[in-house]
Amino acid sequence: MIFRIGRTSLLDAVSAVLPIVPRRASVEVLTHMRVVGDGSTLSLTADDRQSVCIHSQPLECEPFEVIIDPRKLSKILGEVTDGDVEIEVDEGSFVVRDSAGECVLLTRAEDWPAANVIDACPGWTIDAPDFERAFRLCRCSVGDFENTVKAIQVSTGDGVLLFSSTDGHRISYCPVPAESTSGDFDCTVLVPVSTMAAATKGDGQTVVVNFGDSGGIRIRNGSLSIFTPGLNCRKARRLAVSPDVTVSIVAGDLVSALKRSMVFSDDDFLDLDFSPTGILLASSGQSGNASTHVGCACSGKLGPITVNPHYVLEAITAFGLLTEVRLHYAGEGSPLFITTDDGFEYAIAAIARSAQ
Repeated sequence: MIFRIGRTSLLDAVSAVLPIVPRRASVEVLTHMRVVGDGSTLSLTADDRQSVCIHSQPLECEPFEVIIDPRKLSKILGEVTDGDVEIEVDEGSFVVRDSAGECVLLTRAEDWPAANVIDACPGWTIDAPDFERAFRLCRCSVGDFENTVKAIQVSTGDGVLLFSSTDGHRISYCPVPAESTSGDFDCTVLVPVSTMAAATKGDGQTVVVNFGDSGGIRIRNGSLSIFTPGLNCRKARRLAVSPDVTVSIVAGDLVSALKRSMVFSDDDFLDLDFSPTGILLASSGQSGNASTHVGCACSGKLGPITVNPHYVLEAITAFGLLTEVRLHYAGEGSPLFITTDDGFEYAIAAIARSAQ
């Protein structure tokens, strides 16, 4: 059986499901990808036993089903320069041809395990850029510490979907405007970070999030659908912000100052000193010290706070360099809050000066 398909179209599809393909698995066939043509649609499926990712696109072809190595296919397509490629599916092989020659991928003979797909019911629709932005900020506060849950909480709210995460040192809270397709209901699910990352690879203008009756979640982003049972949990509480200090500043202006001030931050300590004329950022290390002043309007009870500069830089970059952000500080022992006009919030634990 032979069909033609755009090289870029096929490569994008493989790239979309590849993050869910494990390099090692107790069921070895899951280190591969299932490719199915049903006569009108080409579907690529990956399953890491934690999530199932399916990419579908229109394609007229004879029905077929094969299991192949997606990483090898990705490398092959990366070297192809033609606009279209010819695919021949034969018993035991998946052949990719272009004007320069052909590459033959051997297929696996095993049966593909039954997919862990939920029957999704209640649904919410959000704009894709808002979904990607919420993921970027929540990813910052997942962290790489041992014994922490590397997941993002997704929960329903009043006209919003709430995305939140924490690693114990920082918290992200992102309310995204959403339209419910099934009325009001209350759901909260923990979604693995890898699943959320894969869901951002879709090509939709909007993202539809469905919650299963018996738990789990489905995220549809254009031609990409991802299913995960997730973990049911209690909804995260938003930290109350009662600031003594409030500063408004464009994120990009703070990023350049942070990078200069971090040159000598050997121990991940950065002092932020709020004054009527702006913020003084200062760090020191064995080889020297650095300070940078950022002019901006500060109001409230002014004073210093010490934080991890990498946490601040990651969050500011995730917000977007052109975004106007507000910094809030409620006095000694309080976290540093970074917020935006649309309600996104990022809190970073202060470092006690005695720790230095």
